[in-house]
Amino acid sequence: MGNDGGSIPRRAELVKQKKKKEKVDPILHAISIWFFCALSKVPLSNPIVVDEVGKLYNREAILKHLLDPNGSYGDADQICAYIKSIKDVKTLKLTSNPGYEAKKAHASVGQVPQFICPILQKEMNGRNRFIANWNCGCVVSEEAIKSVGSEECLNCNKKYGSEDLILINPDESELKDLKVRMKARREKRKLLKKLKADKNKESAGTKHLDSDHINSQSANKTTTNNDPSHNDTTKPELDPSELKKRKYTEHRQDRLKAKALKSSLTAPNSGTLNRSIQASKIIEKYSSNPIKNNS
Repeated sequence: MGNDGGSIPRRAELVKQKKKKEKVDPILHAISIWFFCALSKVPLSNPIVVDEVGKLYNREAILKHLLDPNGSYGDADQICAYIKSIKDVKTLKLTSNPGYEAKKAHASVGQVPQFICPILQKEMNGRNRFIANWNCGCVVSEEAIKSVGSEECLNCNKKYGSEDLILINPDESELKDLKVRMKARREKRKLLKKLKADKNKESAGTKHLDSDHINSQSANKTTTNNDPSHNDTTKPELDPSELKKRKYTEHRQDRLKAKALKSSLTAPNSGTLNRSIQASKIIEKYSSNPIKNNS
């Protein structure tokens, strides 16, 4: 027990010292994060998903966690508490390693990588850095992206932005940046969802107003048909272009009628002309041979 004359206490037993940080074997750590699911701790197998901070999971494990958040995995709150739906992860399009099938029977997990970079053929073994494209799901090596510097995916040619690139299994300093981008991405997603909902609501309101207008027109038509004092020959409303065409036709017909009437008034009548000629001849005859009185 000490202080009884039988033992001499040391300083370590009397003063609490700062606990030393446990050293982790970097090779074992790389194998655990690159070859095993971060949630279920079983070897990674397709389909594989990545979250917004670069952790790799089996898709089956994520679905199981979402269905039973409390009972599926005990340490899920410490590993992926920010995963609330399947939209918070991205299914990856990984390029298989051609030599994996031939070597896996004689090697343990972690010795032979399952996947490689489709551009540079580098193995996804923990020593090479890889980047997942959140927009399309393709996975290529960081070296390939930096060497080409394209704004299109090197694997599928789909366009992407810098915010779509997720570094797989980043270090502590890079993890903070990914968390900031995750927050911004989710706020953007939430805003787009709200705008879409408002647009759908506005569209639904417009359709409702249109249906009310149609119903009111139908009701007015029914009332008009039932009213005996209403003239059944009421002309329907015409299209503006059709109305303009009809007015032009009526105006043209009126002009032709007026022209025809004017021509009939100015042209001489043949019967009247013949009678006037005969009368002039009689007057001329008697004026040249006057009638003598018998007195």
